Amino acid sequence: VLVYWLYRVKETKHQLNIQLEQKVQERTKHLEDSNKQLEQANTELERFFYITSHDLKEPLRSITSFSTLAKRQLRQNKYEEADEYLSFVKNGASQMEILLRGILEFFSISKKDFQELNALEAIVQNAEKRLEIDEDTIKPQLHFQFSPIVENAFLPKPMAIVFKHLIENSVKFNKRDYPVIN
Repeated sequence: VLVYWLYRVKETKHQLNIQLEQKVQERTKHLEDSNKQLEQANTELERFFYITSHDLKEPLRSITSFSTLAKRQLRQNKYEEADEYLSFVKNGASQMEILLRGILEFFSISKKDFQELNALEAIVQNAEKRLEIDEDTIKPQLHFQFSPIVENAFLPKPMAIVFKHLIENSVKFNKRDYPVIN
Protein backbone atom coordinates (compact mmCIF):
# COMPACT_ATOMS: atom_id res chain seq x y z
CA VAL A 1 0.00 0.00 0.00
CA LEU A 2 2.88 2.31 0.89
CA VAL A 3 4.60 1.64 -2.44
CA TYR A 4 1.37 2.26 -4.29
CA TRP A 5 0.79 5.49 -2.39
CA LEU A 6 4.35 6.68 -3.16
CA TYR A 7 3.85 5.78 -6.80
CA ARG A 8 0.59 7.83 -6.91
CA VAL A 9 2.29 10.80 -5.23
CA LYS A 10 5.13 10.63 -7.75
CA GLU A 11 2.68 10.32 -10.66
CA THR A 12 0.57 13.25 -9.39
CA LYS A 13 3.70 15.36 -9.00
CA HIS A 14 4.74 14.46 -12.53
CA GLN A 15 1.31 15.46 -13.93
CA LEU A 16 1.40 18.74 -12.02
CA ASN A 17 4.87 19.47 -13.42
CA ILE A 18 3.62 18.80 -16.96
CA GLN A 19 0.63 21.11 -16.43
CA LEU A 20 2.87 23.79 -14.94
CA GLU A 21 5.24 23.58 -17.91
CA GLN A 22 2.30 23.92 -20.31
CA LYS A 23 1.04 27.02 -18.46
CA VAL A 24 4.52 28.54 -18.50
CA GLN A 25 4.79 27.88 -22.25
CA GLU A 26 1.34 29.39 -22.87
CA ARG A 27 2.16 32.50 -20.86
CA THR A 28 5.54 32.82 -22.55
CA LYS A 29 3.85 32.64 -25.96
CA HIS A 30 1.24 35.17 -24.83
CA LEU A 31 4.00 37.53 -23.65
CA GLU A 32 5.91 37.10 -26.92
CA ASP A 33 2.74 37.85 -28.92
CA SER A 34 1.99 40.90 -26.76
CA ASN A 35 5.57 42.06 -27.18
CA LYS A 36 5.29 41.77 -30.98
CA GLN A 37 2.02 43.73 -30.95
CA LEU A 38 3.62 46.40 -28.79
CA GLU A 39 6.62 46.66 -31.11
CA GLN A 40 4.28 46.96 -34.11
CA ALA A 41 2.22 49.63 -32.33
CA ASN A 42 5.39 51.56 -31.50
CA THR A 43 6.53 51.36 -35.12
CA GLU A 44 3.13 52.61 -36.32
CA LEU A 45 3.19 55.43 -33.76
CA GLU A 46 6.67 56.50 -34.87
CA ARG A 47 5.52 56.53 -38.49
CA PHE A 48 2.36 58.43 -37.54
CA PHE A 49 4.32 61.09 -35.64
CA TYR A 50 6.82 61.44 -38.48
CA ILE A 51 4.05 61.98 -41.02
CA THR A 52 2.13 64.27 -38.67
CA SER A 53 5.12 66.44 -37.89
CA HIS A 54 5.90 66.66 -41.60
CA ASP A 55 2.30 67.67 -42.39
CA LEU A 56 2.27 70.29 -39.62
CA LYS A 57 5.53 71.89 -40.79
CA GLU A 58 4.05 73.06 -44.11
CA PRO A 59 1.32 75.33 -42.67
CA LEU A 60 3.73 76.52 -39.99
CA ARG A 61 6.28 77.55 -42.64
CA SER A 62 3.49 79.28 -44.54
CA ILE A 63 2.41 81.20 -41.43
CA THR A 64 5.99 82.22 -40.65
CA SER A 65 6.83 83.28 -44.21
CA PHE A 66 3.67 85.25 -44.89
CA SER A 67 3.64 86.94 -41.48
CA THR A 68 7.23 88.10 -42.14
CA LEU A 69 6.17 89.43 -45.56
CA ALA A 70 3.10 91.13 -44.04
CA LYS A 71 5.30 92.76 -41.40
CA ARG A 72 7.59 94.14 -44.14
CA GLN A 73 4.63 95.48 -46.10
CA LEU A 74 3.18 97.15 -43.01
CA ARG A 75 6.50 98.92 -42.36
CA GLN A 76 6.32 100.28 -45.93
CA ASN A 77 2.64 101.28 -45.47
CA LYS A 78 1.54 98.82 -48.18
CA TYR A 79 -1.64 97.75 -46.40
CA GLU A 80 -3.35 95.96 -49.29
CA GLU A 81 -0.38 93.66 -49.85
CA ALA A 82 -0.03 93.11 -46.09
CA ASP A 83 -3.73 92.23 -45.94
CA GLU A 84 -3.26 89.66 -48.70
CA TYR A 85 -0.32 88.09 -46.85
CA LEU A 86 -2.32 88.01 -43.63
CA SER A 87 -5.08 86.08 -45.42
CA PHE A 88 -2.43 83.46 -46.32
CA VAL A 89 -1.43 83.40 -42.65
CA LYS A 90 -5.06 82.81 -41.71
CA ASN A 91 -5.34 79.99 -44.28
CA GLY A 92 -2.19 78.36 -42.88
CA ALA A 93 -3.56 78.58 -39.35
CA SER A 94 -6.88 77.07 -40.52
CA GLN A 95 -5.04 74.25 -42.26
CA MET A 96 -3.04 73.58 -39.10
CA GLU A 97 -6.22 73.59 -37.00
CA ILE A 98 -7.80 71.03 -39.34
CA LEU A 99 -4.72 68.81 -39.06
CA LEU A 100 -4.68 69.06 -35.27
CA ARG A 101 -8.41 68.32 -35.08
CA GLY A 102 -7.82 65.25 -37.23
CA ILE A 103 -5.08 64.09 -34.88
CA LEU A 104 -7.39 64.55 -31.89
CA GLU A 105 -10.16 62.60 -33.64
CA PHE A 106 -7.68 59.84 -34.45
CA PHE A 107 -6.68 59.51 -30.81
CA SER A 108 -10.25 59.84 -29.53
CA ILE A 109 -11.15 56.49 -31.06
CA SER A 110 -10.99 54.22 -28.05
CA LYS A 111 -10.85 50.48 -27.84
CA LYS A 112 -14.49 50.31 -26.75
CA ASP A 113 -15.51 51.95 -30.03
CA PHE A 114 -14.32 48.82 -31.78
CA GLN A 115 -16.65 46.59 -29.77
CA GLU A 116 -19.83 48.45 -30.64
CA LEU A 117 -21.46 47.96 -34.03
CA ASN A 118 -24.06 50.17 -35.71
CA ALA A 119 -25.99 50.26 -38.95
CA LEU A 120 -24.27 52.20 -41.73
CA GLU A 121 -27.24 54.53 -42.21
CA ALA A 122 -27.11 55.64 -38.55
CA ILE A 123 -23.36 56.21 -38.82
CA VAL A 124 -23.72 58.39 -41.93
CA GLN A 125 -26.52 60.38 -40.29
CA ASN A 126 -24.27 60.93 -37.27
CA ALA A 127 -21.45 62.09 -39.55
CA GLU A 128 -23.85 64.46 -41.30
CA LYS A 129 -24.78 66.04 -37.95
CA ARG A 130 -21.11 66.57 -37.09
CA LEU A 131 -20.21 68.34 -40.35
CA GLU A 132 -17.99 71.39 -39.96
CA ILE A 133 -18.77 73.64 -42.90
CA ASP A 134 -17.84 77.34 -43.10
CA GLU A 135 -20.60 79.86 -42.48
CA ASP A 136 -20.28 81.25 -46.00
CA THR A 137 -20.50 77.79 -47.59
CA ILE A 138 -23.91 76.54 -48.69
CA LYS A 139 -24.86 73.35 -46.89
CA PRO A 140 -25.04 70.50 -49.41
CA GLN A 141 -27.97 68.28 -50.21
CA LEU A 142 -26.99 64.78 -49.18
CA HIS A 143 -28.58 61.71 -50.76
CA PHE A 144 -27.59 58.26 -49.53
CA GLN A 145 -28.59 54.86 -50.85
CA PHE A 146 -27.39 51.81 -49.01
CA SER A 147 -26.85 48.60 -50.88
CA PRO A 148 -28.37 45.47 -49.32
CA ILE A 149 -25.09 43.73 -50.11
CA VAL A 150 -23.24 45.88 -47.58
CA GLU A 151 -22.91 44.44 -44.07
CA ASN A 152 -25.37 46.01 -41.67
CA ALA A 153 -22.95 46.50 -38.76
CA PHE A 154 -19.94 48.81 -38.66
CA LEU A 155 -17.69 50.45 -36.10
CA PRO A 156 -19.54 53.71 -35.43
CA LYS A 157 -16.93 56.28 -34.43
CA PRO A 158 -14.18 55.47 -36.96
CA MET A 159 -16.69 55.15 -39.80
CA ALA A 160 -18.46 58.39 -38.80
CA ILE A 161 -15.13 60.21 -38.95
CA VAL A 162 -14.42 58.76 -42.40
CA PHE A 163 -17.84 59.77 -43.76
CA LYS A 164 -17.62 63.21 -42.12
CA HIS A 165 -14.32 63.90 -43.85
CA LEU A 166 -15.56 62.51 -47.17
CA ILE A 167 -18.61 64.78 -47.06
CA GLU A 168 -16.56 67.83 -46.00
CA ASN A 169 -14.08 67.21 -48.83
CA SER A 170 -16.95 66.76 -51.28
CA VAL A 171 -18.31 70.15 -50.27
CA LYS A 172 -14.88 71.79 -50.28
CA PHE A 173 -13.99 70.62 -53.78
CA ASN A 174 -17.48 70.89 -55.28
CA LYS A 175 -17.68 73.53 -58.03
CA ARG A 176 -21.47 73.90 -58.00
CA ASP A 177 -23.26 76.85 -56.44
CA TYR A 178 -25.63 74.46 -54.67
CA PRO A 179 -23.69 71.26 -53.94
CA VAL A 180 -25.40 67.89 -54.14
CA ILE A 181 -23.66 64.79 -52.86
CA ASN A 182 -24.92 61.36 -53.82
